[in-house]
Amino acid sequence: MLFLGAAPALAAPPAPPSFDAAVNYDSPTGPRSVITGDFNMDGKADLAEAHYISNNVAIHLGNGNGTFGAATYYATGSNPFSVTIGDFNRDGKADLATANYGSDNVSILIGVGNGTFGAATNFATGDAPSQVITGDFNADGEADLAANIARGESILY
Repeated sequence: MLFLGAAPALAAPPAPPSFDAAVNYDSPTGPRSVITGDFNMDGKADLAEAHYISNNVAIHLGNGNGTFGAATYYATGSNPFSVTIGDFNRDGKADLATANYGSDNVSILIGVGNGTFGAATNFATGDAPSQVITGDFNADGEADLAANIARGESILY
């Protein structure tokens, strides 16, 4: 290759990502899945964790500075493996769904909008669900659920 004048400058490789020091929060044994959402509608990221052994979901409200408050626990079906967020009742507030491996169902917890949730309503899957996700699978503008069950199938709600 022949260059006339100065050779072009080579771009430096991007710097690797860096993170602050880890902060640990008390959790019962068996956390399996975690998601973020704004459960109390204050514009700050909150956390929800599915806890396999203690059969609940834990909510940690965010302080807005990278830290979170103590957990509040809500009962789910047995052995929740994953948790997802959606607006399942179309009220503009974040709701939760868990895939409950041990009770062969999906739990829906309706968000109040202040960081709290109502009691779980369970929907049978017929086999042990390990994952649940939210999407608009039928293009109707409403949140739908898909659960991956033990037989290797997915069930849509």
